[in-house]
Formats: sequence, C-alpha cells, structure tokens
Amino acid sequence: MAGAQGQVLAAVLLLVSAGVHCSSPPPVCPESCTCQRAPLLNCSSSGLSLVPQDIPDSVTELDLSHNLLDSATLHRPHRNLRNVWLGNNSITHLSLCVDRSMGSQSVSGGHLHRLRPWSRRRCVSWAPTLQLLSVERNQLMQLPEGLEGSPSLWVLQLSFNRISTLRPGDLSHLRQLKELHLQHNLITSLHPQMFQDLAQLRVI
Repeated sequence: MAGAQGQVLAAVLLLVSAGVHCSSPPPVCPESCTCQRAPLLNCSSSGLSLVPQDIPDSVTELDLSHNLLDSATLHRPHRNLRNVWLGNNSITHLSLCVDRSMGSQSVSGGHLHRLRPWSRRRCVSWAPTLQLLSVERNQLMQLPEGLEGSPSLWVLQLSFNRISTLRPGDLSHLRQLKELHLQHNLITSLHPQMFQDLAQLRVI
C-alpha cells in the first residue's frame, strides 16, 4: 500500500514539476463575428441590427462598423475595451452608459443583484478605459451620452453625422482628448470657450 501511495505521489510531483495544469476553455466567439486575433472582435459587415452581448473580457478592440445598427450599448462594463468602431451604421442615439433594460438588476460575478435607486440614475460606462471611439457616417444628432465615464478617451471620430450644436462643458471632462473629428455635421458656430479645458487637443 505504501509503495502504491508513493508512486501516486511521485506522479503528481512529476506533473507539477513539468508545469502541466488544467486550463479553462477559450472564450466563445459571438455568432457572426470573427476572433482570429485575440484582442480584436471583428463583427464588421455582418448584417447586425443588435450589438452582441457575449463579448469576452479579453477583447480590447471591437469593430461593429458597416452593419444595420440604429443604437449601440452593452449590458455591463468591459474594462479592457480600448478601441470601438461603429462607423457606417444608422445610429441616431449613442449611449456609453450600461444598458439597464434588463430590469432593476445587475450582474456581478455571475450573480444578480438588485440595483439601488440611485444607481439606476447614474451612468456607469460600458467602456470605462476607452481610448478611441469612431462613430463616423451615422445619423447622430448630438454627442454620445456618457462620455464622462471614459476619461481616457484620446480620439473621438464623429464626422459625417447630423450634430448641430455643441455646448461649453460637453467635452470638458475629456482631459486626455487629442483628436476630435466633427467634419461634415450641421454645426454652424462654436462657443469661444468650447475647447478651453482640452489642453491635449491637437486635431479638430
């Protein structure tokens, strides 16, 4: 008996020393998307009318361009998401706030939790570490909602939309913003202090 136990122990030690371990299966790629390069989830030109919600946490770049989207939002924060492309859709309103349409519950750690009344009113961004947001060639009539939840944003691409007004303070929280593209909108005038808080801004 002692000899058999010794053999089992030796086998276990051999496996550990060889670095053999159990690994979890790779995340499932959402339908109609491709996940050939791990950080990039490519869902462009897929005929999508809704944003896929089963996005792996490992994704840092999300391409939803050239689809049939009229809005775009996610149900939970994706803290590794850096770049999002939404160009060439039919988006009329864009919110970076977490979608609360699932009811008064949120998902955390695989468990459902009741939201306090104040949290339903507060905007929690689904892309809190976003650096690039491209929404060119859509039907936006105003700036995306919830930009204040992505303070690390560097590039905001909003050209070829229907935005007509910008108010002082709309972008003041984006202190890291370096590029703001607003060509081919319906803006006729800008307040002189519109960009006074954007010290990093180099391209308009």
